[in-house]
Amino acid sequence: MGVVAALLFVVAACASTSQVSEQGVDFRPGQTRIALMPLDINLYLLTAGGVLEPRADWTEAAEGHVRDAIENVKASRKLELVAFNVESLPSGQQQTMTQVVKLHSLVGNEILVQRRIPELRPPTKEGPFDWSIGPHANAVGQLTGARYGLFVTMRDSYSSAGRVALNLLTSVLFGISANGGQQLGYASLVDLETGQIVWFGTLLRGTGDLRSPEAAQAAVDQLFAGLPES
Repeated sequence: MGVVAALLFVVAACASTSQVSEQGVDFRPGQTRIALMPLDINLYLLTAGGVLEPRADWTEAAEGHVRDAIENVKASRKLELVAFNVESLPSGQQQTMTQVVKLHSLVGNEILVQRRIPELRPPTKEGPFDWSIGPHANAVGQLTGARYGLFVTMRDSYSSAGRVALNLLTSVLFGISANGGQQLGYASLVDLETGQIVWFGTLLRGTGDLRSPEAAQAAVDQLFAGLPES
């Protein structure tokens, strides 16, 4: 199921946070090129038994809505944000890009877990925000001509009819409620020269619906709320 999907069970309240590395972000709107990496989005149906079942149709719709929402953020903030088609690259370069995206997911998941569960944070991460995906990020810069890479990961789950009934029953009988659908995501801006994550934003809440264009826009706006202006 994965770390991010598992955390869907522990989202308790709406929270949107962001952190900037000591290196900071050095870009000028409309001038500094940012590569939009392939989106990592998955939507699930939460069954009465608490199982997250992947829904490919929901995921496909959400990817389109989130991409459109990012385009709106790009326009409003005057970002030089460019998308590229990984499948159009030679096989060797495709593998490199896929490895970079997977590496970022591993690092991003670890950041998210340590921020959500401080007890799991090692002493070396108690100081300033300092995370990197390593020198492999440089390959993205060489292929795209971008200074920064924007990585976006989002997970959303929705309660089945059985889960809704269970929530109602446990609420009436015991005064408690089983977890319903949750929304979780993170985005990061990576310096493609060094691999340093210079900005990291998170979105954790129990509401929202990426299957809707309007709700997807609201989620993306909240996720990017802390993105430095310049």
